Amino acid sequence: YRPVNARGAIAHVNSGNTQTQAPIGAALSYMQLGLDELAVDILRRAAFEGAPATQNKSVQMATWYTTFAEQQLGESAALKQRVLESALMLAPYPRAYNSLAALASDQGDCERATQLWKKSLALNPDQAEIYAELCKEIAQNAGQRKLALYYFEQTLRLQPKLAAELKKWLIQNDVWH
Repeated sequence: YRPVNARGAIAHVNSGNTQTQAPIGAALSYMQLGLDELAVDILRRAAFEGAPATQNKSVQMATWYTTFAEQQLGESAALKQRVLESALMLAPYPRAYNSLAALASDQGDCERATQLWKKSLALNPDQAEIYAELCKEIAQNAGQRKLALYYFEQTLRLQPKLAAELKKWLIQNDVWH
């Protein structure tokens, strides 16, 4: 996002708000040109070069990276994964963990999906939707009924309406015997 031998005004991209905004702006520009790999490389490079000076800026960047991965990268699971992992290098962010977990689940990696959703819940335990996802994942793929029931109960505690929908799903998919 910034040439190595930059001089003049462009050499100061890493100061103030520009440090958090420049990588996203550059990545969006490259996406418009069809250079998706380069866009992702820019974001990863910015994350590797160091997080912003404040925790708030790091979280802000992680939020932008996560949104970028979810909205700009279409069906490319590999590119999404790289950007979401970059977001997590900047700051632990529940939504980034959740998006990575959904990718892992879609790829059939139940163990990784479960680990990522648990990390998200460690940061924010009030995510009924994530308890529901864990319940589905574990009931369907791991066959651990007690653990699935625990996640169902957490969903019920936080969002009874969602738990009712989850129960229907479990019955329809024949995983709740």
